[in-house]
Amino acid sequence: MKKSHKTKDKLIAATIESVYQHGYNDTTVAKISDLADTSLGTLHHYFSSKEDLLEQTMRSLLRSMHERLSNSTIATSSPRGKLWAVIEAVLGDEQAEDKTTAVWFAFWLQAEHDEDLRRLRDLYNRRLQSNVSSYLRQILQEIGASNVEDRVRGGTMMLISFMHGVWVSYALREELAQDLASARLLVWECLEMFLSRARESLTAEEATIATSAGLLSDVSIEIIGADMKKLPQWREYAENETPIYIPHFRNAAQLSDKVRMAAQLIDQQLKPVVHIAARNVQDVAELERTVAGMTGVGVEEFLLLGGGEPKPVGEFENVMQILSSGVLERHGVKRVGFAGHPEAHPDQPRDVMRRALTEKIVTAKALNMECSIVTQFCFAVRPFFDFLDWTKEQQFDVPVRLGIAGRVNAAKLIKFAAACGIGRSLTFVKRQFKKTMPLVNYSPEGLLAELSAGIAVREYPFPVNVHFYPFGTVTETLTLVSVAVMGSDSPATSLITEPNRH
Repeated sequence: MKKSHKTKDKLIAATIESVYQHGYNDTTVAKISDLADTSLGTLHHYFSSKEDLLEQTMRSLLRSMHERLSNSTIATSSPRGKLWAVIEAVLGDEQAEDKTTAVWFAFWLQAEHDEDLRRLRDLYNRRLQSNVSSYLRQILQEIGASNVEDRVRGGTMMLISFMHGVWVSYALREELAQDLASARLLVWECLEMFLSRARESLTAEEATIATSAGLLSDVSIEIIGADMKKLPQWREYAENETPIYIPHFRNAAQLSDKVRMAAQLIDQQLKPVVHIAARNVQDVAELERTVAGMTGVGVEEFLLLGGGEPKPVGEFENVMQILSSGVLERHGVKRVGFAGHPEAHPDQPRDVMRRALTEKIVTAKALNMECSIVTQFCFAVRPFFDFLDWTKEQQFDVPVRLGIAGRVNAAKLIKFAAACGIGRSLTFVKRQFKKTMPLVNYSPEGLLAELSAGIAVREYPFPVNVHFYPFGTVTETLTLVSVAVMGSDSPATSLITEPNRH
């Protein structure tokens, strides 16, 4: 690097430091030269004034922002991904640094009084507006929105205003944006609400198909004994090899019933996955009978859970004891799943649950077992994305199935959710249905659409699919998948209800 460039960079860094330490009004060229350890003569050789220093400092910050944005947009061909890159550039972690925040505040304020700074501000705004409007136009065209240009103009101003608003809220440490990661998601949720209005001319089926088919390409579903009586009704909507999860049982009589269920599902070319809840298992002998009975009819995978009992019924307290018993290995089990909790568990702090999940995955991999994670259900996207982001950071490289409630009576759903310890997202369902709760059904299309959009831009390095908890509505829930994957000509379209907006 040339000496002149090094000197300029030192003076720009000193400007940032001085604005941060003293504020722009109390910053002087003398203070900047002292911080840069250069003479005033050298400073004036490169910069004419304090305002010139602020302008060149902002140009430096904007160049860095532009480089990050260019690298991110090149890496994705999706207009959603490119728009997410813009949001990340404006609300990126680099913008969270206190020194950077101080300079941006000074820039916005001084641009009202300095012509050169005002021109730079207007140039930045025009480029930002051009990027947002271009990618938003492509998204609107993809979803078949009407009045595209009018929507582009309104949506662009809305998104830019909201981005700047949440950044100011973050910089002032206000409640709206506690951190820039949450601020980015706030802007994305704002975009999704805007797009949901742009889709008003689409039917509920078409909106689901447009946004959720990828997420629903490989679903699993949980059943109870009563659902087996309706197997002929829902089998036509379940693809071959669909994983069908069979909940835990409590005694030997139920074991034989569940073994028959598993065998019947295998005969139907479905793939049973059997729960084993550690705290409900009496001893090694019972565990041996369970695993032997299930593998004997062809079961290849088990979901290992701690169990909801406050006290163990026998000698097992946790999943690690099941893994270390040797029973699974003796019967050739090569695939196991573990529970994930996007929201805080009622009995255990989140960090304890996550450490336990990490230990289970590490142990299972050491035993040469394939692993997967199936999460508890919840009703909002943010807990899911927090959990997926954490999973990505841990580099587990295992498939994750997100737990979603199926089409079910809202009152019944809230009863189950409360019993399962579902956290803050439960308030969404209560608020959504209020007094009409006994009369209406919950249907997850809106949540699925939001999840699909978010997963598309985050590009997780492991498969992310859906695990449905239908609570007795297996046929209704599987018809939703059938419509989303095969198209709105499915005979089940009359069962679709209006998506709930989150």
